[in-house]
Amino acid sequence: MEEKIQKLPEFLPILPVRDSVIFPRMVVPLMIRDEEYVRLVDEVLQKDKLLVVAMIVDPDADQRPPNVHRVGTAGMIVKLTKTEEGTILVVQGISRVRITEIVTEKPYQKARIKELNDIEHTGKEIEAMMVNALNLFKQIVDLSPHLPPELVQLSRNVDQPGPLADMIVSTLNLDRSKKQEILETLDVKERLTRLMLFLNEELELQKMGKEIQDRVRKGI
Repeated sequence: MEEKIQKLPEFLPILPVRDSVIFPRMVVPLMIRDEEYVRLVDEVLQKDKLLVVAMIVDPDADQRPPNVHRVGTAGMIVKLTKTEEGTILVVQGISRVRITEIVTEKPYQKARIKELNDIEHTGKEIEAMMVNALNLFKQIVDLSPHLPPELVQLSRNVDQPGPLADMIVSTLNLDRSKKQEILETLDVKERLTRLMLFLNEELELQKMGKEIQDRVRKGI
């Protein structure tokens, strides 16, 4: 399910999340348990289904409302399921946004936002960086028991550098701060550079993990 948004409104409610970074075009499930955010979701669904998903700066801080990063993602609620454990939202990312001002605090935060656009680059160097990122990603998928091989083909179908970096990083189990760093990087060349750094680190971890498993098996 996908609905085209021509222009984002000037003000949107903020849904703070502890560990999830949503990227444009990605579809992500979120569990909502706090009553104030259930109310936020109910009211959003009665309007345009739009909100801003922003990661909490310090998830361990006891602060209400929580302090969130100023760069988040405008998203649309595409599905909602209420369970005994809480409300499960499925949100599709639309665009990076900057929270420029908090205009209301209660019953939940609403912010003035500014849509952020990628700083594009083209040329042989960008193409080479994309190929390198895809090769590193394939090696990680081949070594990981948790990543389906179909992800490699999906990533190869992405022909733009910014969305490619977003798609790859959204599938990896990276530290929350690294994903936020990628979200905040608007220059697509710099985004690819940071992505490849993270991919190389992840690949080394995967290789070390495989070597340890192999040694254990040989020991048995």
